[in-house]
Amino acid sequence: MSSPPATAVVVAPPRRNEWILIAFTILTNLADAVMKIALPLLAVRLTDSPALVAAVAVLMTLPWLTTALHIGVLVDRWNRRNLMIGAEVTRIAAMAVLLVTVLTGTASLPLIYVVAFGLGVAEVIALTSAASIVPSAVPRARWQTVTARVTAMEYLCNGFLGAPLGGFLVAAGFALALGATGLVYVLGAVLLLLLAGQFAPGAGQERRSVGVEITDGLRFLWRTPLLRTMALLIAVMAGCWSAWLAIIPVYAVSGPLALSESQFGLLMTAMGAGGVVGTLLVGPVNRLLGRFNAASRLVGWGLTPVAALIAGVLAQTVGYRVAFGVFAAVCLCLVVPYLKVVTGAALTIADQR
Repeated sequence: MSSPPATAVVVAPPRRNEWILIAFTILTNLADAVMKIALPLLAVRLTDSPALVAAVAVLMTLPWLTTALHIGVLVDRWNRRNLMIGAEVTRIAAMAVLLVTVLTGTASLPLIYVVAFGLGVAEVIALTSAASIVPSAVPRARWQTVTARVTAMEYLCNGFLGAPLGGFLVAAGFALALGATGLVYVLGAVLLLLLAGQFAPGAGQERRSVGVEITDGLRFLWRTPLLRTMALLIAVMAGCWSAWLAIIPVYAVSGPLALSESQFGLLMTAMGAGGVVGTLLVGPVNRLLGRFNAASRLVGWGLTPVAALIAGVLAQTVGYRVAFGVFAAVCLCLVVPYLKVVTGAALTIADQR
């Protein structure tokens, strides 16, 4: 009599993976937030042109428009942890190069632009991979909880905590800010090495052309009415936020407000606090979008470099008030379509689907 076929034993991922992912999110988002403050302020020391300073924000967000689709396909094909480690190595190298130029007094706008774009590409890779690695790193029953915690830590650290930290570190010296940020990225890479599990795509996964896979991903998002509408609304809101962020450094530090770099950090703290409050108020929507993190980020953040560029040009040609006013009016116009589309019934239907 033949023996019965062996039954595959599925080993649940260790619980420590959850805390590693949360710690990684905290550290890297704090570091990212510091760089979003440090790079524009470093540019302000080299120029007082709103357009040239806004170019830093444009280049930091441009990868969401130019590379996110192809990186999304890459994440579906390659080991997600290796991609995240590669992103950390890129960030560490960028910090090292920039630190050397600051210490030697050779920092320049072209170098800042290259570093900004490199950090932007690394951010797309890291965030898209992090969104896809949760099912492999965390037991299925914990997916929703971990996604919610990671999202909360991202908003808290990238906005509320990271902004003042960046301002104070820069006020203490750019060398200190860059060195501390580089060390944080190193620690993030070490944490990723401690993850246990299999993070490569399934061996039997069908391989098709990049164009076909991109089209399939966008078609899935477009066929879900609520997610489609929310992604478009988020695109406009994220664009407005990017526009303000692009011109605030030069307006606040070398412009009419004449703030110190540490005072600028406090200003960003107030803006970050609003983001934390908003996260708490829209919990159901935030949890829903968390399941389609990569797709929603792709559409939602793709407009940010365009808006930052427009803001810089407006501030340069017609003044800060017009630039701020235009995007404030655009944001205000989104309230009505949001209230009409995001209803309890719509959330329930999309959640079931």
